Amino acid sequence: MKKLQLFLILIISLLSLTFLTFSCDTTEPTNKNLQIMLEDASCTEAWLTLSTNNIPLPTNINLLVNEKNMNGIKINTTDTVIYVDSLQPNQTYKIYAMCENQLGISNSIQVTTMDTTDHDFDWQSYTFDVLTSSSTLYDIAIIDENNIWIVGEIYITNSPGTTDQHIYNAVHWDGTKWELKRVPSIICGNDYPVYSTIFAIYAFNENDIFFSDGGEIIHFDGKQYLQDCAINSLLTGRINRIWGSKSNDLYVVGNSGSIIHYNGITWKKIETHTEYNFTNIYGIVNSTTGKMEIYSSAVDFFTNDAKIYKIKSNYEIEIINITIGFIYSFWTQNGIDFYLCGDKLYRKNAVDPTEIKLNTSSPVIGIVGNNYNDIYVIGADQFFSHFNGTNWYLYPKTLLPTLTEYTIVAATSQVIVVGGTSNSKVEIIIGNK
Repeated sequence: MKKLQLFLILIISLLSLTFLTFSCDTTEPTNKNLQIMLEDASCTEAWLTLSTNNIPLPTNINLLVNEKNMNGIKINTTDTVIYVDSLQPNQTYKIYAMCENQLGISNSIQVTTMDTTDHDFDWQSYTFDVLTSSSTLYDIAIIDENNIWIVGEIYITNSPGTTDQHIYNAVHWDGTKWELKRVPSIICGNDYPVYSTIFAIYAFNENDIFFSDGGEIIHFDGKQYLQDCAINSLLTGRINRIWGSKSNDLYVVGNSGSIIHYNGITWKKIETHTEYNFTNIYGIVNSTTGKMEIYSSAVDFFTNDAKIYKIKSNYEIEIINITIGFIYSFWTQNGIDFYLCGDKLYRKNAVDPTEIKLNTSSPVIGIVGNNYNDIYVIGADQFFSHFNGTNWYLYPKTLLPTLTEYTIVAATSQVIVVGGTSNSKVEIIIGNK
């Protein structure tokens, strides 16, 4: 009789163990059913991916941060991005997940948040007298603090009532002074240079710089400007921005749905199936996969609709809807969290965009960031603000007191450049840390 009882107990135990292995209710403190992985972290937030295996879905999960139980999370898919906020800068946290009944426990990870950055810079300002109605700045490339290019359309006043016979389409900073430049382009099919408005610039180094006058690509190799007309037949609208990971991996975006890629030999048009105008493009390295991810913003000026397009390695397009209307530009560090410039500044963090309250009622025109703790935005009415990871600081209008609107911004971890045109002047400020 005792042997039979022992046998039945053994059978029941084995059946119970089998059932628990295929549910969230497992007493095994292993990581087979739940896996948690860090995607990214800012000063006060973290993005995690929670993966489930052999767990009936949906199910409820509790997230523990330094043993403090956060709100329960309902999991509907095998891989879920979890957003954690209310963390403190420059702190290390132990995070793990468990099923709501506390029986299925994930691996634990350590998450160290970023420290804040400084709002303070040493500022220098520069002014060029120009013909107001025509002069505009369009783009910036910072090679280093002693090598900065700004492009656009600049008419210099030589004497009252007259303008220079040719436009300047660039200014270059050498560490001590700005020098007006004329970047030559050749109208495809002709052999003589002209000096047109330069709308876009991207620089890999001082001897590898790409410009665009909207219809062609001009490459500066440190000695001469070389025209590339091969892209011309692929364009359906003006080129607005250039970005690349290297010279043989270059993208240009423009109006009427234009995205074109250069592999160092030939240009290839990427089918976007849209007539929207692409206004910005850049790539990030995914911290988890180590692979490049490329994003571009597109707008319809008639309907004020806007989208973010993700360009995949096989030239396929993934559309991210943002539902806030027109945007001028955007910034992202991880492809999950997006800052969007429009009539206001918005943030889309895996859900619908929410407004970031800033001390301005003017449109936010440009944004650039080095990391979550170093983001700059500019706009009309001399609006210029910096986010250091925990708070936004509004720079005083006295930096450029006569400028009414900033139109361009670029930054590295050591230098910030902002500029615009107004009141018969081109004005530029450089901030050094």
